[in-house]
Amino acid sequence: MGAIAKQIGATLKGDPDYLVKGLATLISAMPNQVSFLANMKYRQLGHNVQLGDFTAIAACNGIAGSTTLGKYCTIAGACGVAGHLTLADNVHITAMSLVTHSIPKPGVYSSGTAMDKNHKWLRNAPRFKQLEQMAKRIKHLELEIAKLNCKQV
Repeated sequence: MGAIAKQIGATLKGDPDYLVKGLATLISAMPNQVSFLANMKYRQLGHNVQLGDFTAIAACNGIAGSTTLGKYCTIAGACGVAGHLTLADNVHITAMSLVTHSIPKPGVYSSGTAMDKNHKWLRNAPRFKQLEQMAKRIKHLELEIAKLNCKQV
């Protein structure tokens, strides 16, 4: 990648020794292959997908129709983006994420969980968004228990 960046006068963020072995479309790209979105020949996105300037999308992504990505966005590999969504400028989606709603504010967003048996995953998935609040409640209970223990001594 370093040699390619140097040849086209680009600034490379990442490993300059990363070996590129080929060119492919977004849908068919394999490890060590690159895709270029500026060339319509290499774009395979849903109907009416709008990409902002300087937005980069890695390989093995699915972006459904009528989705708008802002400027300076990045979508890492193996992500899915549902249709009819809008992502603000400077939104960065980490690998293996599933985007199911619009993202109105810049930032780095992640989703996805490690593989598990389906019955466990179905039970735990709704709890993921509750974890922060649960941790606060547990901490509060621990402090209350510690106070009670101090009073008993």
